[in-house]
Amino acid sequence: MPAFPEGSGTPALLSAEPKVKGAREMIETKRLLLKPASPLLVQEVLDYYLRNRDFLRPFEPERAPEFYTPEHQTDSLRQQGEAAQKGESFCYYLSLREQPEQVLGSIALNNIVRGCFQSCFLGYRLDEKNQRKGYMTEAVAAVTDYAFRELGLHRIEGNVMPRNQASLRVLEKAGYREEGLASLMKLPSCGELIFYSQSGFRSDLWSAAARYPSVKPVCDLFMTGVLSGTLIILFIFVAFSALHGCL
Repeated sequence: MPAFPEGSGTPALLSAEPKVKGAREMIETKRLLLKPASPLLVQEVLDYYLRNRDFLRPFEPERAPEFYTPEHQTDSLRQQGEAAQKGESFCYYLSLREQPEQVLGSIALNNIVRGCFQSCFLGYRLDEKNQRKGYMTEAVAAVTDYAFRELGLHRIEGNVMPRNQASLRVLEKAGYREEGLASLMKLPSCGELIFYSQSGFRSDLWSAAARYPSVKPVCDLFMTGVLSGTLIILFIFVAFSALHGCL
């Protein structure tokens, strides 16, 4: 089930129009502060990328040397802030509450489409030394809630390399459902052709999960029913065989 942020309340089914313009000043969770992109974060963001340069390389496009400079990151953060003001994308940078001066990663709602689609793509990355602590699951849940409740989106899609099991697990724990494999593409950094595992979440499912936390998604109920039915049939077969052997 979705890991709802504390104090998030119950998401309502949303309208077709965005409820806010520009990024929220800050999104807070139990352990994290999610700060909107701003040139004021340039040193913290640059330090993050320098620390994780080798760690992120297999999962991201090849970066030019100037990517790792204050000038490039300042310009990038400015563009991210402008995109948020236009409602095109929203990027947040993660910090621990007890260490607000250090950036541990980022999470973004990209390529926002309005009109009848009301959808976007989810992207995120996390510091190598802070993996497997539940931080990104916490951030994904908070940003998903923000996207549905405040931005008025109806669908969020996340695309992850199938080999990146940790990232796939983040989506699963946050309530996203795997939908299949997306189109084939080549990642320049490693020169290989790859598929992306596509996962999605709809606002109506998010709302239903909040209102009725004891109700499982249909796919879960189906699999539970199949498993239960199989066990019953197996039990009957074993009992019949034992009875037949005694006669």
